[in-house]
Amino acid sequence: MTSVGKPIKAAEFLRLIKGEGTYIDDIRKDSPLFLKVIRSPYAHARIKDIDFSAVSDKSLLLVTSKLVSDKFSGAMLPALQIPQAKNVKMPTLATDKVNFVGQPVAAVVARDRYEAEDLLELVSVDYDPLGPIVDPDQAMSPNSSVIHESIGTNIGLDTKLSGGDIHSAFSSADIVVEDTLRCHRISPNPIETRGIIAQWDGTAFNVWVSCQGVFQLRQSLREALGVSDNQLRVYQPDVGGAFGAKSPAYPEYVLACYASMALQRPIKWIETRSEHLIATYHGRSASAQISLAAKRDGTILGIKGTVIADLGAYSYVINPRYSSFIAQQLTGPYRTPAAEFRVLNVFTNKVPTGPYRGAGRPEAAFFYERMMDLLSDELKIDPLEIRARNLVRISEMPYKTPLGLNLDPEDYHLILSKAGSIFDYPKLRYDIEKERRNGKSVGLGLSTYIEQNNTMFGESATARLREGGIIEVATGLGPHGQGHQTILSQLVSDEFGIEPDKVLITFGSTESLARGVGTYGSRSAVIGGAAAIQASRELKLKMLQECSKLVNIPQSDLKIEGGIIVTASGRTIQTLSELAEKNPNLESAAFAEGTNIISFGVHIVKAEVDRETGKAVISKYMALDDAGRVINPLLTEPQVVGGVMQALGEVLYEEIVYAADGQPLVGSIGDAGVPTAVEGIDVQSVLFEYPSKYPHGARGVGEAGSIGGLPAIVSAIDKAMGQRMNSTMAKPENLFEIMQRSNLKTG
Repeated sequence: MTSVGKPIKAAEFLRLIKGEGTYIDDIRKDSPLFLKVIRSPYAHARIKDIDFSAVSDKSLLLVTSKLVSDKFSGAMLPALQIPQAKNVKMPTLATDKVNFVGQPVAAVVARDRYEAEDLLELVSVDYDPLGPIVDPDQAMSPNSSVIHESIGTNIGLDTKLSGGDIHSAFSSADIVVEDTLRCHRISPNPIETRGIIAQWDGTAFNVWVSCQGVFQLRQSLREALGVSDNQLRVYQPDVGGAFGAKSPAYPEYVLACYASMALQRPIKWIETRSEHLIATYHGRSASAQISLAAKRDGTILGIKGTVIADLGAYSYVINPRYSSFIAQQLTGPYRTPAAEFRVLNVFTNKVPTGPYRGAGRPEAAFFYERMMDLLSDELKIDPLEIRARNLVRISEMPYKTPLGLNLDPEDYHLILSKAGSIFDYPKLRYDIEKERRNGKSVGLGLSTYIEQNNTMFGESATARLREGGIIEVATGLGPHGQGHQTILSQLVSDEFGIEPDKVLITFGSTESLARGVGTYGSRSAVIGGAAAIQASRELKLKMLQECSKLVNIPQSDLKIEGGIIVTASGRTIQTLSELAEKNPNLESAAFAEGTNIISFGVHIVKAEVDRETGKAVISKYMALDDAGRVINPLLTEPQVVGGVMQALGEVLYEEIVYAADGQPLVGSIGDAGVPTAVEGIDVQSVLFEYPSKYPHGARGVGEAGSIGGLPAIVSAIDKAMGQRMNSTMAKPENLFEIMQRSNLKTG
């Protein structure tokens, strides 16, 4: 009996589709109180005074920076510390100065959310405005003012990554192509915004929060609160999307905990959409100046340049590693003898950035694929051919890039060849040229990419034998729409030879496991699945050991088939249900150690641009992505398609724009440009299988669409216009301006 590979519907989705989910705002507590946050209307200003006099007799609690920092030893939000980085952590509440519009300044608590909202209008904050810095180039200027006086500079990191002989690579090159490329800033915008309920019970905080894994949230919030693990219990309800934005602790979570401790009541805070746009961290916002050296036949010799990450106002979560993580991937899937990059993190008066679907991978893919397109154009070598000439070969793997990225065995050439064949690339090229001759502004874009699966931190699982022969597996993952329960049920059921409906997958509580990690970085099915298999195999061993003792048959002569313990000859000994009656406490905990692996893919896009309006339309989208081993095609393919839709939204619709005074020019989800189902496109998705080293063979594709989609869509639009695009933004007004500039030059 095998369920892995079968298109089994995700039973856990039915409850959500029927409106029976329990999201954070659906949770009811006895006598709850409601928190609201006073936020800065300025991008950069000194706080002169906060006047609570109009609400002092109305608010149940007035929360100031001093109260919170005194209680929680500064209450600073965590940020990854890397060598040479000058981190400036974000305070829960601004102290003497605010550094972005939307930064929390104070908070009030009331009996209901509407009263709390009204109280915000009565709190008066006196600011002394300062000149904001919204552009990274301005921030790096020697004449620029400094946002954080404590470090005396706006540059949080300035270091170099290098490997190979870069001087020799460029001095021996037949051709060097150069460009400056930019990924614009966007908002994560999950359908459900952030929210938390905090309840202090006298000894510990009990926290219900919309998150991507209770263990990573606990670690992040524990650091901000300065408490131990046993003083913080975290629970995850149903989650309405996240895209990375619900991984860490935020200021509001610390405030809710403080208010609960102070008032001895449960405290609820639910983010509004307008708050989300100006207070939840943003994604992308990076640029690169790149030079690529090659031989006349297109063989890459080296790559160098500068990567600049706009961190926003603070070091937060993993953004200190943002620029170096992008730079490390800039050799892509290509054999590159030498590489050198200067990497910079820059502070500006904007919302801090954080990991948004792909988290540095789409940015890197956009940068290296745009350079491959430029090399292809300059040498007049077909885009697919120039990539084929440079892909790392399977015989060279495992392959370590000059910047230290490890590429595990995977046949890139085979996958590219399959994509060209399945999608009939020669015919696509022929049809495009025919349409262009007939006057259409159409183009074909292609990208190959690498998707690093972030499995290096491992994952936990505990398998238990329950009444009725049910196998329960608790996981450290934090599902929020991926179908983890069905995926893990299929893996576990195959271990015991039972149906998936005889497996119960549980998650969402720090009390269910000793430790765990969570869901992010295309890791869940890979390392979470490996942990579930490891725990299941260890439980199977215990079950056979116990059965051996009960029936006095050597363990080596027993096995489990179809949920029944049988002898090697096939004689039935005991059902799992019977074993559970006699041994009700059988369980096994496992932690699967891991190292990062890579998923490779090829995306091909056809675009058409209306030269009168600048509107781009994607008429064909084809994707071949290596899933290693497809556990469930009904759940794997939507992961690819969902990522493609986010790449489409990022290129054609979504953008967070700031005015020169640091004001975000987005007041609603409509302003942010999130596409609806109407703007969606058909995606021809093909899943390839080149097994990974993990026991199930799977590779992650959760971010494949956003990584491969970004460069492929831009490339197709570039070809359709016949104009070089060096930005991820392709709204009609942007494309129209590009075409107008071209007309002026040629007119």
